[in-house]
Amino acid sequence: MRWVDSLRRTWIEVLFATLLAASIDLTLSAAHGYKLVRPMWPWPPPLLPMLQVVAIQVGVLALFSGALVFAIRLAPLRLTPWIRVLVCAAAPLLLWRAVAGVDASVVIWGSGHLLVIASILGLQRARRCSLRGPGLWETGVALTVFFVALAASLWLPSRALSRIPAAHSRSSESTASAGPNLLMIVLDTVRADHLPPYGYERDTMPFVTGFAARATLFEHAVAASSYTLPSHATLFTGLLPESHGASVVEAGVSLDGLGLEGDTTPVAPLSDEATTLAELARKAGLATGAISANLAYLSPAFGFAQGFDDYMIPIGGWSQWQPAGLAIGRKVVERLFPASVDFWYRSRITGQGRFYLLASEVNAMALRWLEGRRDRRFFLFLNYMDAHAPYLPLPGYRDLHPASDSPQTSRRDALIDAYDAELRYLDDHLAGLFAQLEAWGTLERTLVVIVGDHGESFGEHGEFEHASGLHEHQLHVPLVIRRPGQEVSERVSRSVHLADLLPTVVALLGLQLPDELDGTSVFDDAREMPVTAHLGRYRGILSRDAIYLEPYKLIEIEGEGGVELYDLAADPNEQNDLAVERPDLVRKLSRALEIVKQAAQPHFDRSPADLDEQTRERLRALGYSR
Repeated sequence: MRWVDSLRRTWIEVLFATLLAASIDLTLSAAHGYKLVRPMWPWPPPLLPMLQVVAIQVGVLALFSGALVFAIRLAPLRLTPWIRVLVCAAAPLLLWRAVAGVDASVVIWGSGHLLVIASILGLQRARRCSLRGPGLWETGVALTVFFVALAASLWLPSRALSRIPAAHSRSSESTASAGPNLLMIVLDTVRADHLPPYGYERDTMPFVTGFAARATLFEHAVAASSYTLPSHATLFTGLLPESHGASVVEAGVSLDGLGLEGDTTPVAPLSDEATTLAELARKAGLATGAISANLAYLSPAFGFAQGFDDYMIPIGGWSQWQPAGLAIGRKVVERLFPASVDFWYRSRITGQGRFYLLASEVNAMALRWLEGRRDRRFFLFLNYMDAHAPYLPLPGYRDLHPASDSPQTSRRDALIDAYDAELRYLDDHLAGLFAQLEAWGTLERTLVVIVGDHGESFGEHGEFEHASGLHEHQLHVPLVIRRPGQEVSERVSRSVHLADLLPTVVALLGLQLPDELDGTSVFDDAREMPVTAHLGRYRGILSRDAIYLEPYKLIEIEGEGGVELYDLAADPNEQNDLAVERPDLVRKLSRALEIVKQAAQPHFDRSPADLDEQTRERLRALGYSR
């Protein structure tokens, strides 16, 4: 019967090592803000989805720890049971943390955590414990520790997300002149033609539709580029990407280099020398706050916190803080299983690994920030990322459209259904935010701007998502502006640009207008520069530029990429390329584009070394640099 006793002890060692590894893993992740379950779920969260997450986390760690326990017992190594258990518990955690890029101090901290717990357990008849390894008593303690860590991982992150700084009380700000507030809302990755006011047949955003009926809607607003960084930089500075320089560069920083996601495209952050809308507002005495759902290109490391008293981004999005069990499981699933299983895994298990807040979280933080600042002028910037890939509609919303819960490989219907379901979720939460603003009486003295930063493609022109081209699906964004007290609907048909928003807002708020802007107020009939867009060599594609001369649009691709010419009035989906038929018009628009690019010279001279050091300083200030 000795082999039965040996097998029993082996399984106890496996159980103990797994529970210990899971406890430390969940504690590390929770301490850094990783959300194990979605925060809009009620407490306690639905049992089945929670058990799926926990089972994957524990199961993967059990496989690794168990395999190590058996391997070490069979190997000619004379390790005491406790040393064997500690090695098998620590190995998968330290391996994943090292691969994910966590610095040495965190690995040492995690190891110390492990040793402290083991030491406490080892106090019970230390010599005997060291010889016989964990028994039922120690396993019971490990179970208790595990459930405490699990409760912390379910509860603590959502509380941490709601910590909003108290209102500032600077004497210089309290003397702000009377005037309207500013609420600027960016609907990240929202394309205009999927909203009812722009002719979409589905009722994706009924609140925005109703809001536009009491505001000014711009029928053709054009993004500065087809991804977040240059478009937001243009939004904040009134400069084109060629002028502000926050775009693709040969030697810059990348999302991958910041530990955010596997995007190695080098880009330049927005320069500290730039004058931003937040800096202008704060100089005029407004309280300035930003709540960004986007942790990627809106990270303060890219320069967007300039001028904000409070700049809040998601916590826990850094890839190294994903629980090791879930992260290792993802690597296994995406390599060994079909796409449908991988989609199920991502949408049901690792949906919390997204690098952004959900609309419910943005609202909660926005309202808490506003509560302490309703008695003074403010500028609040909100970025909502719910329409950004991966599209993972929540229960209740994924039922709106038939294919929204299907694998989103290249199925156009699945992509569109899931995207539209996300839009409806976002719209419902915008309705909730504005209802509270109306109840407070804040809305009637607030200038509201609702705008997209870029659109999204679902296979049109062979392009998917964004940052892959400059066709209308990725550039045509919604823009709605409501001035305080406005009740009459207006529609503006001429083309406007994201660079036009800063001069527009500055004029309406009575702020000081900066020099050398590339944009013109959207309420001015004449503009000095044509509407253009720029996309650098993002992820290896050829650089592209677009220019509009109503009703025509020219897309120019670098090198031998050629040109595309479209009549947007007759062909809004850009199906009929007129470049061969109209060489005269191609030459005219190409010349105009060349003039714009010559006029939009870089405003801020920075070498690659300057960029790298600037980013390191920002990361050091945030506590992320190592």
